[in-house]
Amino acid sequence: MNVTWFAGTAATFTFTSAISGSAGYLFARYGGRVVFVARFVAFLRALAGLLAGINRMEWKRFMLFSGLGAAVWALDLRLRRVRAGTRGGSPVRTRAGVLIALSVIVAAIAGFRFILHNRSQLQREADQFADR
Repeated sequence: MNVTWFAGTAATFTFTSAISGSAGYLFARYGGRVVFVARFVAFLRALAGLLAGINRMEWKRFMLFSGLGAAVWALDLRLRRVRAGTRGGSPVRTRAGVLIALSVIVAAIAGFRFILHNRSQLQREADQFADR
């Protein structure tokens, strides 16, 4: 992810002011969380560094959250493999695996609903951030 951050900072993408203001605001406010969670989602894992670089996320902050996400992801992977080895079978087939999958789906739906219901407030905050 570090290489993609540098590629993002060097990239010369052209955004409209609304898009760049919103994206810059979101990465200033939630960038650490985005980079951390991106370790667990394959598509985001590939793009998080690039987006963080494009939006000029501070390098030290990016590395901190990227490293924390990698450590938690590796620990999670190890624990799931140990558990699968002791019980036999895939951890996804266990009740805990199903519960985790359902929790992720519910959290994603809740996040999308929050964004849809608070779109105007989030846009005002992004506009205020862009005016700085």
